[in-house]
Amino acid sequence: MEVATGDYLYFVDSDDVIHENAIKHLVDHIGDDRIMSGSVSTIKSLDQMEEFEENEVPEIKVRKTSKVYTSRTVQKGLFSRKAVIDHNIKFLENVTTYSDYSFVYAFFC
Repeated sequence: MEVATGDYLYFVDSDDVIHENAIKHLVDHIGDDRIMSGSVSTIKSLDQMEEFEENEVPEIKVRKTSKVYTSRTVQKGLFSRKAVIDHNIKFLENVTTYSDYSFVYAFFC
């Protein structure tokens, strides 16, 4: 995060695959919000991976909600880099599992 230069942060694990336009779609719809959430699908087979790769334009549904972000993971969230910097939000280094919980909680406090 310390070397990021853009306006937003998006976290991807080494085993994740995202659509080539996923970040663009999130950025196009975030507006003045501090976070924009996408969706996650589990790919369980090679056939599903090939189908994912062949889908050029995914179906996009944009919905504003007043619900609290209930996911305790950074996965699928586009975060405002300014909000992260302003509130000095970081991942805890001494945590080996669920390390993103503290990041997400701090983001919304």
